[in-house]
Amino acid sequence: MVSLAARYERGEYVAVWEELRHRSVSAADSAAVAEATMQRAARNIDVVVDRLGAVGWRWAYPEMARQAPTDADLQAITAVEERLGPLPAELRACLMYVGEVWLCGTLPGWEPPWFAFGDLEAYPASGDPLVLPSAAWLAAELTEWDSNEWVEPKRPWRFGFAPDEFHKAGISGGTHDMVLPAGAADPPLLGVEYREGVTLVEYLRASLAHGGFAGAEFMAAPPALLAGIGGALVPF
Repeated sequence: MVSLAARYERGEYVAVWEELRHRSVSAADSAAVAEATMQRAARNIDVVVDRLGAVGWRWAYPEMARQAPTDADLQAITAVEERLGPLPAELRACLMYVGEVWLCGTLPGWEPPWFAFGDLEAYPASGDPLVLPSAAWLAAELTEWDSNEWVEPKRPWRFGFAPDEFHKAGISGGTHDMVLPAGAADPPLLGVEYREGVTLVEYLRASLAHGGFAGAEFMAAPPALLAGIGGALVPF
């Protein structure tokens, strides 16, 4: 019998993740698929960052466009799992291979702009740029949550995985959340506009298909730049 990891490597990207979500498989097989997935996603995100930079993207947080995982992040994964138990395979692999990502910003000349910088004169468009947390951020959030408990840390915990579409545009909003611990290999992200029940892998695919901006899918006339970037990426 061919393993899920082998099937994934030969191109059955969507089918393999559907099986991971709907039937029981070994932790080793889940981890192998998740790691292959996030390695491909990381390469795609690097392409997105390079393409945006090449056309003069005005980064909201240029130092955090993509920060690859550090040794401290890898240590943070271990520390978190000591307190929460095993992380979902796709989240663990994302923390290990992708790291922190903040695509927030705008291309000068876009009207309306896609981020509310201080000189903003028009309400920004909600492009939902890709934002991913580092393992260090996850560990810090868990530590803060647990420190507020008098007797015993409350579980499950709703982790603020990323800002929501409004916060990503530089205006007041909420968060995209993930409930931890979770038994599924690819649990849902909560609070994602128009995408009820979307999982992290599904969300990453939607985002990168539109050049790193999942909100472009719901725009009547999204910028052609993003379709061009999305078309240059490898499937995962």
